Amino acid sequence: MLERFIQKNIESGFKNNKREHQFLNFDGMKNVLILFDSKDWKDVQPIIADLEQNGKNVLAWTVLPKLAKGETHSTDLPETVKAVDLNKELNWMRVLRPEVFNEFANLRYDTLIDLSTQENKYILSLLVRNKSRFCIGITEAEYEKLYDFTLFHENDKTLAETYEQLKIYLAHIQ
Repeated sequence: MLERFIQKNIESGFKNNKREHQFLNFDGMKNVLILFDSKDWKDVQPIIADLEQNGKNVLAWTVLPKLAKGETHSTDLPETVKAVDLNKELNWMRVLRPEVFNEFANLRYDTLIDLSTQENKYILSLLVRNKSRFCIGITEAEYEKLYDFTLFHENDKTLAETYEQLKIYLAHIQ
């Protein structure tokens, strides 16, 4: 039953999201928002560093999984990464609190890169509300037209290898 609430929330966010779609090449990307699985932080860190070295302003968001009572997250995420903690940020329907969606809505970015490789309804609930002009994914999208560009992450490749391949493609977009 509660699963239905989050599914309805995702569908509503997707249906009500009106964003301007525009392909950007690597040079045209200025402000980049990265969504990623918290377990992949070590792999995402060098990608963020590379984007910053290439003059991009980078924001990073992830979702920390819900833990049993008394357990705490042991992450090495810096304060610059927004970590949505499901132990604190869910309402009674198991949907993200409006404050999280408001904070997400107030972000300024032209490109969103979804580096998440695992299905996560909470990352998806943010993703369907994104305002980017150019949205990139590395997995198959549950919703048609969610991503403007998809480069499938192969299981035998690292996120860094997928990112390097992505950079090559983006360098050739005119």
